Amino acid sequence: MTKETKKKLWYFLDHLAGDKVVWIILLMLMLLSILFIFSSSSRLTSVSTSRLDIMLDHLKVVGLSLVFVIVIYNIKDIEFIRKCSRFGFAISLILLIVLIIFGKNINGAVRFFTIFGQQIHVFEIVKVAMMMYIAWALDALENKRPLLIEQSGLFKGKLKFLKETKTRHLVMLYIPLLATFLLVAKGSNTAGLFIAAIMVVTIAVGTNEWKHVLILGSLLGVLAIGMVTVYSVTKDSEHPRFERVGTAMGRIISIDRVKHYENARTASEKQDALDKLRQPYSARLAIKQGKFLGKGPGQSTQRYVVPDMSEDYMFSFIVEEYGVLSIFVIMLYLSLLAR
Repeated sequence: MTKETKKKLWYFLDHLAGDKVVWIILLMLMLLSILFIFSSSSRLTSVSTSRLDIMLDHLKVVGLSLVFVIVIYNIKDIEFIRKCSRFGFAISLILLIVLIIFGKNINGAVRFFTIFGQQIHVFEIVKVAMMMYIAWALDALENKRPLLIEQSGLFKGKLKFLKETKTRHLVMLYIPLLATFLLVAKGSNTAGLFIAAIMVVTIAVGTNEWKHVLILGSLLGVLAIGMVTVYSVTKDSEHPRFERVGTAMGRIISIDRVKHYENARTASEKQDALDKLRQPYSARLAIKQGKFLGKGPGQSTQRYVVPDMSEDYMFSFIVEEYGVLSIFVIMLYLSLLAR
């Protein structure tokens, strides 16, 4: 790299608008994702697909993501972003309903549907769309901005009840958050709780009225307890409800799964019970083997055992290879949220 090129690059970085810390965090997370995917994707290889092919596919995703960020970054009209944000809940609602109807069920979880051969991971879109919507709703409540339905001539003079503060909070915050949680939880309980937590944190950051955070947190807690109760009652029936609750509980407490394995009568039942035990146990083993310093990049052994190491169990793999340095990844996400 010539001095002139270095000078131009430094000039570009120095005059980059926006929060430079956010840009640095974004680029570091992208670089780390490339490293982790390359190291953990051994089981994804086949006769026609090498680790280099997987790496190139991931580079395409990273590159397109960066282009998308730059496009959004160059939209300088805040009012345009505000107007788009108000549709976040409607977009999320439509996508989640489509997911329930057309989504692919894998191990009791429904996370994506396919269009023209491309997987649409709905929960990732919902995370961003609902954060934007919640931000818009908080701004609209504070500045008494009218809802679209209030601006419609069809309902002129018939929606006076929406002027009441409590009603507006119910319609603009409570119902969208709880509806999103229930629809996401139908496909994945863990994702439902995670997305709901993100929305509650957004409300906590964007308002000084903590009573809304406490009320929503309490309602979500009641719903979560209700889901666990329904699962506990129906888990031994032919069609258990909230099956993914059992999956989440099994990753923390494996007593029931051990019993299922011990009580299995046929070879197929035994193998099925063993598959459900293998992932959580191997993930814990990966964390234990990583110890304080980790085994080092590319030295993981559990990646050959856990089928979804490059997906659900990625963090256990990171701990195995990098030890205490894995905390750095969490710090990056927390720093991004804080900014």
